[in-house]
Amino acid sequence: KFDWTMTAAGEPIDEKDVVVCFGLCCCNAGIATSKCLGVATEATCLCFEHNCCLKPGADCMWCSAGGGGGKICQLGLGICSIGLVTPSTCCKSQAQCCCLVESAALPPDSEIRAVIAILGLSLYPKCGCCIRLNDVGAPPSPELASGAPEGMEMTGRAP
Repeated sequence: KFDWTMTAAGEPIDEKDVVVCFGLCCCNAGIATSKCLGVATEATCLCFEHNCCLKPGADCMWCSAGGGGGKICQLGLGICSIGLVTPSTCCKSQAQCCCLVESAALPPDSEIRAVIAILGLSLYPKCGCCIRLNDVGAPPSPELASGAPEGMEMTGRAP
């Protein structure tokens, strides 16, 4: 049974329900496996933010000042809003139309990570097929400059 409502955190797009289909560094596209009914967008460019949500269970977006989470002010008309936020990235966007989901960020961040995938085959940062967006994870941590495992040293001698 599909759950057509918003996430528990009030987010219109739930990354754990999105299977990655395509990705090219800072943008990706996938298919939502639940919460597929409706249309939602979240977009930020520098200090400007735009939101729109036509999903069951979504709260109305009205005019407000403050509100936490970096929001400065917002002008809302129920299903959409524009506002000013404290800048956290150059630009970021997430959108869903029924089961199709896209997201992009420049530069990529902890919410929208860099992904390389084609036809459901993920190549970076995690290899696999039909991986969920939240399972893609962060890029692998850099190894030591010497290339040796932690606590070991490369000597150039054969064991």
